[in-house]
Amino acid sequence: MADKYTAETIIRALRLSGGVIAEAARSLRCSRHTMYRYIRTYPTVKRAYEEETENCIDQAEASLIDFVRGTIGGQSTRERLDAIKFYLRTKGRGRGYGDRLDVLVEQGMEREMETVFDTLARILPEELYTQVIYELSTDSTASSGAKA
Repeated sequence: MADKYTAETIIRALRLSGGVIAEAARSLRCSRHTMYRYIRTYPTVKRAYEEETENCIDQAEASLIDFVRGTIGGQSTRERLDAIKFYLRTKGRGRGYGDRLDVLVEQGMEREMETVFDTLARILPEELYTQVIYELSTDSTASSGAKA
């Protein structure tokens, strides 16, 4: 059976959708299954999908970094703290931020923990550092089920 769409048509739909499979499928009036089949079958489609996904992640990261740095106007301290916590929990996971903090402490890796907090103290204004540390400790006790 011949394919209904060309690889170029699928690639164009993926690029227009920002790599969101469901949106690309909707625009072509096909199923997500069809989109995944093209991605599996055509190396050019797979590469385009991966590139578009990476480009969108890069754009989201750049926006988040602007938000964390405070270069996006009109944000509240609460919004900035949430952005910082999100960024540290995702991109900073390898450095011990986020939910892994509890695990590292339990395993006796206090020295590594000090390095993480030293980094925070160095890059954040003191007031914001205090709030982030408070938020991280509040979230970790709430997520571990401990009472404050």
